[in-house]
Amino acid sequence: FFSAHFDHPTMSRYQEINPAPRSNIWVAAGAAVCSAVAVLGLAAAAQPSQATFLMTPSTVRAVNVGTTQARMPVQLTGRPMQTRSAAVTRLQAEAQDDSTFEVPVFQAPVSTESPTVKPLLGLTVLFGATFGALSLLFKNKESSIEDTEGPRAPWVAGVAAASMMAAQTLAPADLMAPAYAGLPSSDPISNPEELLRNALPIPKSKGEQQIRQVQAELQSITRQLRIPGSKPLGPIAKSVNSASSIISDKKKAQQIIDAFAPEKRDQGAQKLAALEKQLAYFKRTLDNNDKQDVPIIQADTLRIVGEVEECMVSGFPFEIPAKYASLPRLTGRATVEMKVTYMDNPEIKDAVFQMVLDGYNAPLTAGNFYDLVSKGFYDGMDIQRSDGFVVQTGDPDGPATGYEVDGKSRQIPFEVKVFADKNPYYEETLEDLGVYNAPVALPFNAFGTMALAKKEFVPNSGSSQIFWLLKDSELTPVGNNVLDGRYAAFGYITKNQDLLGFMKVGDKIDYMKIIGGQENFKAGDVNAPPLTFD
Repeated sequence: FFSAHFDHPTMSRYQEINPAPRSNIWVAAGAAVCSAVAVLGLAAAAQPSQATFLMTPSTVRAVNVGTTQARMPVQLTGRPMQTRSAAVTRLQAEAQDDSTFEVPVFQAPVSTESPTVKPLLGLTVLFGATFGALSLLFKNKESSIEDTEGPRAPWVAGVAAASMMAAQTLAPADLMAPAYAGLPSSDPISNPEELLRNALPIPKSKGEQQIRQVQAELQSITRQLRIPGSKPLGPIAKSVNSASSIISDKKKAQQIIDAFAPEKRDQGAQKLAALEKQLAYFKRTLDNNDKQDVPIIQADTLRIVGEVEECMVSGFPFEIPAKYASLPRLTGRATVEMKVTYMDNPEIKDAVFQMVLDGYNAPLTAGNFYDLVSKGFYDGMDIQRSDGFVVQTGDPDGPATGYEVDGKSRQIPFEVKVFADKNPYYEETLEDLGVYNAPVALPFNAFGTMALAKKEFVPNSGSSQIFWLLKDSELTPVGNNVLDGRYAAFGYITKNQDLLGFMKVGDKIDYMKIIGGQENFKAGDVNAPPLTFD
């Protein structure tokens, strides 16, 4: 067919056109076949993509593929939540009153046919076959074709198209290449300290590559520890030896030293020496077949790796907009200790937690919390929500709903940083910006992820109310949750986070205090104009 119109030298062509029309069985057959294929192509092109969510606004997550439940009421504190789009579930994080509302939850399919195969192939066949059929019909009305090879070319094209369509339509599903749409990673990261290491804004260099390789080798041990039954130490020893060989190699070690920020070079060298010593201790432990100590030593070693990596961060990676000069900020990381007394738990009297605030990726949100902790704002405050989804506090007594300065609530602009970007986005959620699925620097992947509460649909309404996420597979599957980019995370609980799930409303925060990172905090400029939002 294409050769007839484009006169390709290697294919059949019309050789001579005469004015007298002549009937030809090839023309009729070719036109009929092409017309039939055009109909098949149209039907295929009109098929909806199978890469769709298993959930709709009126259902919750399917227990099995192809099975859904009616959506169930979920108890959270706050006003009934209204979703702005069917693909978005919002957390109502404002502590006001108790109400029951329905939460639509969405889950990506386990596997599906590639969503573009049938529509693209269908459209191609549709246009090609239609063109062929019309070409044959109109050409036959105007002329006869002396070379019988000419009309056979479109007929053969029609048969070939029909064969393609039939093969694609009738082929068994297991022969189709699966496409995975919007699925979480096969091994998503949920360890808070690993998330914090990965979020460090380290400039690219050979030294950065070397220390990241050390980190990867040590983190791979976690997969070995997940194997049920007796843990073979051979693969673990291989990972430790690989990490140790990088640190002990003079050239590679020098590359790591060269990657340290100038102001942290001495500190980095000390941390690197400590890492080398720790790896030697790790190897001796494995030689002694001390399996029980492996997870503890791995965690300690990775903590030192994180300290080495942080010495590669020079200064603060971006400039905070000048309009926020009146707000406190954290231009690095800080550690907070919190003691909670459990008021009605015979098994747990109290617990001490440690939290890491990440000012590299959320300087204003983390700085606001740091400032309130240093002022003793949360000391003696009750846990005000604990519903299996989040634990929340920060609503002061009285009519105020946040921290007030001169009788007015200090509100913090919404702040979220996409992993691949240098600067955070301010005052708009990623949903508002249309950046729905961008990986964020501080994802809601870990049990105990910390975030600033806010009024629904009012991004810049956060003040003092914070919440810690309790992992819930129905609402926040790791790597594919609905909170990233819609709420401002600013850190993680890194010690005793498992005890967070035992908190109840009425349990008391004895104190919060800063135990590290004081040098990274900067108070707001009292002479700066007050912050207002459009």
